[in-house]
Amino acid sequence: MKSVVPNWCNLTIYSSALILALTGALKLASSFSTAGLLQVEDPVLGIANGNVYFLIGLLEVLITFCLLLVRQFGFRLLLIAFLAVNFLTYKMAAWWMSIPAPCSCLGNPLAWTALTPSLISKISNAALVWLLFSSFSSLVVIYRFPKRTDSGI
Repeated sequence: MKSVVPNWCNLTIYSSALILALTGALKLASSFSTAGLLQVEDPVLGIANGNVYFLIGLLEVLITFCLLLVRQFGFRLLLIAFLAVNFLTYKMAAWWMSIPAPCSCLGNPLAWTALTPSLISKISNAALVWLLFSSFSSLVVIYRFPKRTDSGI
């Protein structure tokens, strides 16, 4: 009987790679636009939004390449979990500081799409929930059933 654990891990890894590639591309594209928002200081990190978009977008694209090229399930899942926890920490800090929603965590897609701020916020929250849930549940499974998964950590 074939184990479904690698299938779940692959679903987690490849869906996360897709999410990170799309959001990374959005942030990188936004970082090169001429929107005034880019010059404004990010209230959580204290640096210009343009720099935040560029650095985080680049990080997301680099992690996407790692997810696609590295062989070990465990390492790839840890990368996803690490990034997701950092995104959650950022959102919690924004909430704690009473920064009005939506966060500009996808860059500035309002400037070149027809998406509303509310929809963008819902999409980014859903992506964050998926990254958190899928990575941590996959990590639990590969550590709970290590002989079935060849976790490679």
